[in-house]
Amino acid sequence: MSPAGIPTVTIGFPIPNTPCGIFSLRIYWNNSGQLWPTITPVSPATTWGPLAIIFIVSASKEAWDDYNRYLSDKKVNERRIWVVKDGIRRQIKARGIHVGNIVWLHENDEIPCDLVLIGTSDPQGICYVEDILEVIFV
Repeated sequence: MSPAGIPTVTIGFPIPNTPCGIFSLRIYWNNSGQLWPTITPVSPATTWGPLAIIFIVSASKEAWDDYNRYLSDKKVNERRIWVVKDGIRRQIKARGIHVGNIVWLHENDEIPCDLVLIGTSDPQGICYVEDILEVIFV
């Protein structure tokens, strides 16, 4: 509301009034103007070069992280897991687990997939599951 009590509407994005916000907005406007060779006095290479370097470094880091995730997933998927099929207990690789399989776990085994607990060897039917919460910061 304005001081006179009239409702006001903001269209677009609000212009920041903090020193840091004004600085960021000014850098954005200055750099975006340098991308068009017809309106800038500097060579486009001085603008595109650093942007290309930042892009290449960021893409390389993402590719490296994806590769490490692939190796980690491959290692986990190669583990041998006991599964009951057709009433017979046999070992298969974790990647071979499908919906409907009965997974046979022993004490301190890592749980290879999402599953529903059907039974336990404890006389009282108690089962303790320890979970590790993985937090990813972006």
